[in-house]
Parts: sequence; C-alpha cells; structure tokens
Amino acid sequence: MSEEKNKVTVTIRKKEYTIIANESTDYIMSVANELDERISQVSGANAALGAEKSIILAALNLCDDYLKMRQTNNALQRQVMKCAKEMEKLQQAAETASAGDDETDELRRQIVQYSEELRKTESEIKRLRKEAEETKISADKEAEYETKIKEMQAEHRKEVETLRAEFARKEEEMLDMIDHL
Repeated sequence: MSEEKNKVTVTIRKKEYTIIANESTDYIMSVANELDERISQVSGANAALGAEKSIILAALNLCDDYLKMRQTNNALQRQVMKCAKEMEKLQQAAETASAGDDETDELRRQIVQYSEELRKTESEIKRLRKEAEETKISADKEAEYETKIKEMQAEHRKEVETLRAEFARKEEEMLDMIDHL
C-alpha cells in the first residue's frame, strides 16, 4: 500500500517552493512556517548577515534544539526504565504477600494501575521523541513538552513512593502478626 503524496507550495523568505511529501498539507505548512520564523529570528538579530548565513544559523539552532530534545528524551527513557524496574520489584513483593489480605490486594491493584500509567507515559515519550525528530520542535514547544514530562515524572515518582510506604507499612504489620502467632 502506498501513501498518497501531497504537493504543497510553501513560502520561505519570500520565495515559493513546491514540496511533495506524505504528510498533510497543514503539517508541511507548519514545518515551512517554523523554518521561515527561525530564519527571520536569526536575520532580525543581525541585519548584516546574508541570506545564506541566516539559513545556516537557523539550521544550526534547529539542530541544537533537536539534539537537546533527543538527550532529554534519552534521559527520560532511562528514568522510565528505572521506574519500570522499581514497579516490577513492588509487584513481585506484593505477590509474595498474603493473597487473601484486602490491603495487599488493593496494593496489587494499584501497582497494576501504575504499571499501566507507566506504559502510557513511555508511549507518550516515544510519541514526543518521534514528533521532535519529525518537526525539530521550536523552543516554546520544547519547554512545554519538558514541563509536561517533568509533571508526569513527578506524579509517577510520588505514586511509587506512596506505594512503597504503604507496602512497607503493610509488610511490617504482617511481620508483627506473624511474630504474635
């Protein structure tokens, strides 16, 4: 199955270019507008720059943004993997606890729920990474995504810590019960 190609005329630096791509017309226009805006920012900052130097500097800025986003995504991916391992340890610990205990069952349910949320977060990170690679996200969008990712990480860290504390408390109660038997 071949994808339908779109033919779109875009304007960059007051010159028209015809682009043929699989992406939607809106997407192609958005990419062209972002590039034009970046070039305008560079040339506006230094009017003495020629067109070629403005384009090169804009391309360097885009590559810089892209590489920083990729580094951030790689760091997030490592953090997600660490969280996944911690969640797996919690799940294994919960499985060793008494199967009939309601609180233990609730902990297991929460672990499953948080594991699913972690998988969704991983999926979102992958989507953001792909978007960053495709569009070379602007600095504003990059900051917005970083904020969103940090919020998601903080939320998951807090949830994992709450589960750990609850599990430790429950484990201590069970050990006390066993000691009293």
